[in-house]
Amino acid sequence: TIYGNPSPEARLGVISFNVNGVSELMTAAVLSEEGGLAVRNGRFCAHIYMDRLLRIHHGEAAADVPSGAVRASFGVYNDDSDVDRFLEQLKKVRDRAWVGRYHVKGGEMMAEFASRCADQWMESTREG
Repeated sequence: TIYGNPSPEARLGVISFNVNGVSELMTAAVLSEEGGLAVRNGRFCAHIYMDRLLRIHHGEAAADVPSGAVRASFGVYNDDSDVDRFLEQLKKVRDRAWVGRYHVKGGEMMAEFASRCADQWMESTREG
């Protein structure tokens, strides 16, 4: 589900979305950890607006409304290959083909055994 004005002429290079059946926490974690894509998730400091968008697309019943969305931004530094990579990683989420193990801890999604080697390096260099 893509949120906001459906007209491409009325949009900026920002897309807020959800993947059917996958929480926004999981979607953002997989895109970040396995795709190396920087996205945000939640209500984006626009709670009233996001509440309205989520309810418009998912109905009024609280159980039907996601708790937030994922936002990807494209800028002048991005090219077609960046868009293709984003769509490839989004397909991985849609198909539930991620390789890492994820769990929620303290309201955040934590990754174990995902593909980003930087996390392992940073953890091994911590003092204490």
